[in-house]
Amino acid sequence: MARTFKTRGVVISGALLLGSLALVPVAGIWLVTRNAMPAAGGFDEPKPPMALDGVVASFKIDPPEIGPDLKLKLLMKLTNTGQKETKFKYIACMEQHIEILDEHSEVIRMKDGAPILECPYEEVAIAAAATVERTEYFDLSPYYSLSPGKYRMRFKYDTRLLGNPIRPDPWVLWSNDLIDFTVGRGKSR
Repeated sequence: MARTFKTRGVVISGALLLGSLALVPVAGIWLVTRNAMPAAGGFDEPKPPMALDGVVASFKIDPPEIGPDLKLKLLMKLTNTGQKETKFKYIACMEQHIEILDEHSEVIRMKDGAPILECPYEEVAIAAAATVERTEYFDLSPYYSLSPGKYRMRFKYDTRLLGNPIRPDPWVLWSNDLIDFTVGRGKSR
């Protein structure tokens, strides 16, 4: 489906959006651009919680300032909004399933040569109307070169873990949360 998107501050119509990639028709050929994001509405508008298989996720980086070594601690809450227990799956290598945005809401590309790992999934049983908390530690330095400054992070979820039929683009935003964090000059705690 053709959509309007924004990349590097330019709004383009008539493109096909595939995650953070866009196919743009130009002179009878399709060009691919990275770092595309929906133009209408932006990311700062409040949105209702997003449920995947009845589970709503929320994220927090603790502390919200990390050092230049880019090591961070992520607090994750998974809330089952359903009436029965569910077994929710997510990819264990969460650092590969994020997008980092700069202060202008532009997506920052991963480093050239960043590793692409095959990771198992984690499965967590969540009772009806219950919340499970998880703590994840990861290092962004193999994936990103971030200078000191303010950033935002959002998480992507692979819907193939839900057992649904394969979609053209199985990646969706995992949460409507944009997690603010700062890269400081000191060492991560």
